[in-house]
Amino acid sequence: MLFIDFFFIIFLNPINSLLTLNFKRNLTKDLSPDNLMDNLFKNDIYTYLDIGTPNQKIPISIKLQTYSFYIVSSESEISLKTFSSKDSKTFYSSNNYIRNIMNEDFNYAFFSSDIITLSNINKKNNFSFFLVKNISNNEIYEGGGIGFNIKSKSPNIEKINFLYELKEQKLISSYTFTIKYKNDKEGELIIGKKPHEYDNERYKNDFFHYSNLPIYSYDFQWGLYFDKVQYGNIDLNKRINQYLLFEIELGFIISNSEYQNFIEKNFFEKYFNENKCFIGKFGKEGYKYFYCNEDVDISLMKNLSFYNKDLNYTFELNYKDLFYNFKGKNYFLVVFPWYMGLQWRMGFPFFKKYQLIFDSENKIIGIYDRIFEKKSIFLKFWKNNLIILLIIIIAFLIFYIIRNIKNKSRKIRANELNENYEYLPEIIENKLY
Repeated sequence: MLFIDFFFIIFLNPINSLLTLNFKRNLTKDLSPDNLMDNLFKNDIYTYLDIGTPNQKIPISIKLQTYSFYIVSSESEISLKTFSSKDSKTFYSSNNYIRNIMNEDFNYAFFSSDIITLSNINKKNNFSFFLVKNISNNEIYEGGGIGFNIKSKSPNIEKINFLYELKEQKLISSYTFTIKYKNDKEGELIIGKKPHEYDNERYKNDFFHYSNLPIYSYDFQWGLYFDKVQYGNIDLNKRINQYLLFEIELGFIISNSEYQNFIEKNFFEKYFNENKCFIGKFGKEGYKYFYCNEDVDISLMKNLSFYNKDLNYTFELNYKDLFYNFKGKNYFLVVFPWYMGLQWRMGFPFFKKYQLIFDSENKIIGIYDRIFEKKSIFLKFWKNNLIILLIIIIAFLIFYIIRNIKNKSRKIRANELNENYEYLPEIIENKLY
């Protein structure tokens, strides 16, 4: 059975239909109360790609709100690990360039390509990307970026996309991907299949639910309308449905004035008056945030929940999800911009707890409402080989029973022969007399 399982995995399950990239979360080491909120605001998760010939291991940011695949050139004036194109024998760059790209991390880059080695699937393939030489903003945290937005705002760069390239080269089965945190600092980006298609021990298709993406602000985005938002059992969206935009690049949850006014009055106000909780601001946009002394019982804060009827699922965030402890203070991870839009923007606190499944081709977001515990290797072996073990045991018992019966028959026959041999002379002897 183990051989059959091995044969199935190696030969019947295509190894080039799924790509797994391990990622890490880049947290500034020298955090202080003065820079904490600014540093936590950006959630830089990155993976490494081996680019060029010979390989150069370049850290690449993973993003949901950008689209293109770009690599930062070593010719740029940036203090990051970047790509040296002149040291790669297989690098190619055209004279064509693009500028003023909407919703991207740069505004000027060259159309380029090079070999990328994907060790997870044992492949070396030529990929197209933008080579960025001029950095125009502070949104570039690593030596490149992989964008997973649904589509580009600029139609002439639609093919310069990592997901598109993987699918075109038949390295993945579909435009599906999921982000799975293992802990606060690391996780996996899994591309090409839904979880129940590669791990049907933990994920079952019957427990997978999805919702179609609505059009928001005249376009498709990675977000959904939610039918009910609650603090404990109190409805917070009595007027309209709330739109939740999903952003893995974000280290916080950004909320609206409705929730701010409610939580300030119903939880923090008491502690403001007691001088145990405080209001702060950070960032150029003047985000407002709350933080409290450790003696404030934050467990009294009730769950913040979001219900979507298409998914038939309620997402719940408790006080453990919504506070960050640092040097004697608890920082509330929901922040409020001065412009106070109606939408929610869901970042790290949400993704750490919930594993969403994204499908850009079918424009859906899904979740499993039940995930099973992974069985131990011993239990898995026992389950897979139980029938064979039972057959062996039954065969042994049958063999043992048959053998005993045969041995018993031989003993009886031997005894009968002995008895005949002993009495026969007496009979003959009587006849002679």
